[in-house]
Amino acid sequence: MRSGRTSPGAPPAGPPPSAADEALRFQAALLDAVGEAVLATDTDGTTIYWNRAAEAMYGWSAAEVIGRQTLDTLSHQPGGPLVDEIVRHLLDGRTWSGVAPGRRRDGSAFPSQVTATPMLDAAGELVAVISVVRDITRHQQAEDRMRELSAIVESSGCAIIGNDLDGRVRTWNAAAEALYGYTADQAIGRSSEELVVPPERRGEIVQLLSVVRAGQPVRELETVHQRRDSTRVDIAVTFSPIHDAGGTLVGVSAIARDITARKRLERALAEDRGRLAEAQRVARLGSFEYDPSNDNLTWSDELYRIFGLEPGRPVGPDDYVAGAHPGDVDLVRAAVDRRSHPTTLDHVHRVLRPDGTLRWVHVRASVDEQDPARRMLGTVLDITERKLAEEALEHRARHDALTDLPNRVLLADRLTSMLAEPHARGIAAAVIFLDVDQFKVINDSLGHAAGDQLLVLLAERLRRGLRPTDTVARFGGDEFVVLCEALNRGEAAALAQRLCESLAEPVLVDGAELVVTVSAGLAMASPGQTAESLLRDADAAMYRAKERGRGRVEIFGQHLRRRAQARLDTETDLRRAVSRRELQLAYQPVLSLRSGRVVGVEALMRWDHAERGPLAPDQFVPVAEESGLIVPIGAWALHEALAQLGHWRRQLPGGRGLHVSVNLSGRQLAEPGLHDLVANAAALASVPLSALHLEITESVLMDDTGVAEATLAALDELGVRLDVDDFGTGYASLSYLKRFPIDGVKIDRSFLDGLGSDNHDTSIVAAVSGLASALGLTAVAEGVETLAQVAVLRELGCGFGQGHLWAPALHPVEFAAWFTSHGGGRPGRDVALAAGG
Repeated sequence: MRSGRTSPGAPPAGPPPSAADEALRFQAALLDAVGEAVLATDTDGTTIYWNRAAEAMYGWSAAEVIGRQTLDTLSHQPGGPLVDEIVRHLLDGRTWSGVAPGRRRDGSAFPSQVTATPMLDAAGELVAVISVVRDITRHQQAEDRMRELSAIVESSGCAIIGNDLDGRVRTWNAAAEALYGYTADQAIGRSSEELVVPPERRGEIVQLLSVVRAGQPVRELETVHQRRDSTRVDIAVTFSPIHDAGGTLVGVSAIARDITARKRLERALAEDRGRLAEAQRVARLGSFEYDPSNDNLTWSDELYRIFGLEPGRPVGPDDYVAGAHPGDVDLVRAAVDRRSHPTTLDHVHRVLRPDGTLRWVHVRASVDEQDPARRMLGTVLDITERKLAEEALEHRARHDALTDLPNRVLLADRLTSMLAEPHARGIAAAVIFLDVDQFKVINDSLGHAAGDQLLVLLAERLRRGLRPTDTVARFGGDEFVVLCEALNRGEAAALAQRLCESLAEPVLVDGAELVVTVSAGLAMASPGQTAESLLRDADAAMYRAKERGRGRVEIFGQHLRRRAQARLDTETDLRRAVSRRELQLAYQPVLSLRSGRVVGVEALMRWDHAERGPLAPDQFVPVAEESGLIVPIGAWALHEALAQLGHWRRQLPGGRGLHVSVNLSGRQLAEPGLHDLVANAAALASVPLSALHLEITESVLMDDTGVAEATLAALDELGVRLDVDDFGTGYASLSYLKRFPIDGVKIDRSFLDGLGSDNHDTSIVAAVSGLASALGLTAVAEGVETLAQVAVLRELGCGFGQGHLWAPALHPVEFAAWFTSHGGGRPGRDVALAAGG
């Protein structure tokens, strides 16, 4: 770039101008016409270029500044942190863009937006700096407010594009490349309109360019351009005519800045302003002024409206008090009585209008300490809607959203209050706990919407069947609780029976007539009982009703109390059982029904209670499930079983191919750390994950299919085998065999009782074996006790079995001896050989 400004139109002396000279002249004319101050500085800080816009902005002509130090000319402070920052950017070969103070010839300062770009030679050395400067005085206030939000726009470089009169690109700088995605080679020579202007805006560009070609610039036009990848970008663009030295129009320049972030923020601010304007429109805020010197009270029109009075009528402090709700008159009068003293007011009270309507107001006022008359100025905000909303929130917090019945929070409060009141003649409080039988079946078959509709209808029947003094609450899910007082045991039992009968009447849900039954548990309050214990007693009685056939009422008595106590004792002892080493694992062999070879074992939990002796799994596993203890106990069992398997695979001759099956509960399946637990346990035991079989019941799979699907998929990824235990006994759809990564099924022992003699049992086993074979799953028969069963199982295609025919669940030492005596896992001539020992 030549120093100063050259005249593109003046023919040079000497030989005809080269293409390079023509390009330089066009570039000089472009920079002279861009409408922004453009100046160039060499590496010594000396000004080597100064366009017309710079002359107009700073008041110095090009002839006066060319050859002078740029910073001496333009800045109040030639050095400082800002200059150091700019120099660092340029020396690193980076463009600097930001706001910097400028100085005019007359010494006046102004804020400017500067984009300083380093020019590098072929060797990458800095040879000059080109700066584009814009006076932002008029926009400084707006820019200050938007500074934080528009940092991206302010700090970005400007795309400078030069077009000839045909609209073809002649120059295309690096910022244009970054903004639009085209390199200079790709852009030069092409129509800029086709490159960056969306088709729907090209008519607009034609009109604008006609203005520019007439000699008038178009400044800071905010529009939308498109990038090479067809994405749209908000820009602010300035179009300026380019004239040669003779004043002939030779092209059009464009300086474009990316304002996408700013426009997005402006839209957000506009939305906020709209919401604020709407809030101000609906706000009900009255004001008043009280002069104690003459007892004069002045109200705004809005305050008259709040009080339901005609605006303009004279009012005084007595009118203010008279407008208060009778329950708040003392509060308001006390505030007014303090009016002659320096004070502030900040209170909420009710207003009773002459037409009987009620409004809530928030009053705030303070004495003007600078006013000799010490007048009080205040506002009265109508907060009726807010109060109603708060009451609605309070209602929702203490009531069920579906049925609008009291929820368990309000239930607990009322029950606690009921138990605290003395009851005469032995007539005390009663709690009836009701649960809809088989409600899950309704949800699964008709959908949750139908289930919700049913609950609403049942809630209404319960309301109609109770006295006004009674409380019915939705405890959760399909459970309801009724609180009654002043009823004896017989009356409460009769009420519970009537409620069950009422709920059992047919009900129409989604056009279908349903008949449901309800199990109910009744508990009578006794001295010293808490709300929690009374609810627990009624809940226990309800579960007893379900156990005894559903659709009935059970009354909590000493037998249930003893049962509950026994369960609590079991849970307490179970918490200590692991540390006391009372829990043990026994192992039942699993054999191939074809070869007689022992292929693995199933780990079964045993509890040798210190006081009660050996306990069967059904005596403590349900308690572990309900209490959540199954999670730590299950983790211990997994580690123990894998450690034992690792020992056998390393130490027992022929034991390398053994696997171990471990039962997995629903609570364990829902644990987020199950994947890591399994992987770590196998790694610690040095056992391949393919040697671990996890057994899950059908009911566990169907309880929460989303969680089950994700967890089982993760376990399958590890290489663990997944088997369905007690196959065919649960309430489930066969579709889960396709949905979940199942590797095998275990045929429940109940189907083996009539195997070979009962057509139903035989058909079921045949169907399960055939289904497993067709799906590529293994089938294991549980509870095999006779050779006749083995023969039928082999004929039906069942591949594996376990049961007392071969061995019960054995202690680890016993299993090692049994395994060795039965050939160490080597195939026998027949399964009967394996049973012979």
